[in-house]
Order: sequence, then C-alpha cells, then structure tokens
Amino acid sequence: KTLNYSIQINKPQEVVFNTMIDKSVYNDWAKAFSPGSTFKLLNGEWKEGAEVVFMDPEHKGGTKVVLEIFQPHERILAKHIDMVDTHGKSIEQKD
Repeated sequence: KTLNYSIQINKPQEVVFNTMIDKSVYNDWAKAFSPGSTFKLLNGEWKEGAEVVFMDPEHKGGTKVVLEIFQPHERILAKHIDMVDTHGKSIEQKD
C-alpha cells in the first residue's frame, strides 16, 4: 500500500527542505505526529542510497528507510525497508 501526503507551506523550498532534514529542529515539526521522535543517518549524509532510521520513543522503536531519490531542495523519496527496536536493530516480523 502506498501512502501519499501533501501540504501547502508558505516558505521558500530551501527553508522547508532544510527544516525537514535538520536534526536540531526535526522534532519541532515531527511532534505533530510523533512527539520525541528523532532520526539517525546510517551512512553519514543525506544522499541517494543512504539509510535512515526514524525512531519513535513512545512506540519503542521505529522504521528504517533507504533514500531512493534525494534531490536537495526539491524531493526526497524514502522506501521503508525494516522495522527496528530502540537500538536500531531489525525486528523479526512474524506472519
């Protein structure tokens, strides 16, 4: 199932884009859907192919994604690849 979301923000693209990926302010906007959430870049920088873990402390874990598209100030496409525990370790999914 694919989920798509959109919103109109009256700020320059560069400001919005940088706010989305700036760890120091990430939780300021992410708290609307996940208070206390954070992320960790596993490959050190935002670029195509990088892996990112988004953590939600309230739910004691998070999700791991791979950045399929990373176009600075334009677009990010992240593909979910795993569920992780509070240490970022893979959670085995039981059917």
